[in-house]
Amino acid sequence: MSVAKKIILVVGPLVLIVMLILTFKSGPKLPNSRMMVDIRTGAVQRWPEKKITSLPAKSPKDGKRVMLPVVKGEDGKWYVPSHYLGAVRRYYEKTGEDGPVDIEHNGLVEGASGS
Repeated sequence: MSVAKKIILVVGPLVLIVMLILTFKSGPKLPNSRMMVDIRTGAVQRWPEKKITSLPAKSPKDGKRVMLPVVKGEDGKWYVPSHYLGAVRRYYEKTGEDGPVDIEHNGLVEGASGS
């Protein structure tokens, strides 16, 4: 076997391994934050993912579990996703409070403030 073939047999797999590592390492970046709403006030704010350990999450103001994810609709308004509306309904029923989240229809957060 010639020296050139030996070099190709050794260097070829190393180049392939480096290319694979670089390809998978530079994959898409996942978001590391999420938009959350206080279901009592409608205040929307960005939270780091690592701060969200369970849902509803605890409010930074008083520690009550009233923070849920929201998404911005095509109309530019904030909505609580439908699979969280049960938690909102239970909170409103338990506390007797009314809040800014439309639990009967689409989860629209009325008068949502924040970015």
